[in-house]
Amino acid sequence: MAITEINLPNDEFVRRTRVKDGDGKLYLKCINIGQGDCTFIVCPNGKRMMIDGGSTEWGDTDIDKVRANLPYKDDELPIDVLVMTHPCRDHYNKLGDLLGKSSVGMVYYGYDLGQYKAFAFRSWANGWGRYKGKAWDYGGMEELFVNKDKPAARLLLDGGGGCKLTAIAANVKATRSNTDSYAKNTASVVVLCNFGTDRFLIPGDATCDTEAFILAQYKDKLDQLKLKILRVAHHGSASSSMSAFVNATAPPLAIISCSKKSKGHGLPRRTVVKRFLPKLQDVASHDIGYFDDEGGNECATLIEDEAGLPETNLPFVKVSTEKDLWETSFQGTYSTVLTGK
Repeated sequence: MAITEINLPNDEFVRRTRVKDGDGKLYLKCINIGQGDCTFIVCPNGKRMMIDGGSTEWGDTDIDKVRANLPYKDDELPIDVLVMTHPCRDHYNKLGDLLGKSSVGMVYYGYDLGQYKAFAFRSWANGWGRYKGKAWDYGGMEELFVNKDKPAARLLLDGGGGCKLTAIAANVKATRSNTDSYAKNTASVVVLCNFGTDRFLIPGDATCDTEAFILAQYKDKLDQLKLKILRVAHHGSASSSMSAFVNATAPPLAIISCSKKSKGHGLPRRTVVKRFLPKLQDVASHDIGYFDDEGGNECATLIEDEAGLPETNLPFVKVSTEKDLWETSFQGTYSTVLTGK
């Protein structure tokens, strides 16, 4: 695996990713944002992409710690592409705090824009209240469709040096559950990055329905789904990470964005963690945790069917592993440098 450096000090990450035209390497940061999601990518040519930026429970982090991970200059963070995978608050409600009036070249999103209802997001979008004079500044906006009706993948960003960031699913229709929350998650924009021999996937809250669509699209070219890094869908929910998808992607490194305090969501689930562990590469022993749903069904949709997300009665279990599963609630922000070689 062409991962040359893991967890650069923030000052070094910031210094390198401020280079205007890039340094020929790919920088990936999966940020500890509590119960939420935020991924920041700087391409070999210096172009930047942010995928999501939300949190409903900070856990052991806060907005200042999140911002410290990013290369601001004069309190601005210009990016070329912003992807809002779907309208669940923990994926987009902090974008105003992260971006402010920073310029954004293009915004891509999944599902109906009218469903992005979080007040903080609406305030930022309209320049209300504390966002007065700091409303978002974007060059264009598009709802993405990469589904059964429009199956062609969409190039979102050419990162130079052969680096391509592509949407391989977006607005896929749900079949396993008819709830609004499951439909939103299934519609998640799924971003695949190809850079030489390096390949990683950022799937938002994609469900088994989304994964089934992707597998169908790649059925004659499954080798193109073999990953170096996978950001596990939906924080390790049982409604995602079906066996066929885990086997097809076979990542040596999996990253779960989660909060140890997120008992109301009960994520990640034991059944999902155990599905990944045999695929992962060996590393030094470290702690991980999961909510124990032993015997739970694969592709279960119960968590989406509970509108209020009441606290789960599942016990939280902390264990040690020598497999390369990175949980942001235990290990914090993950960052790496990829060379494509």
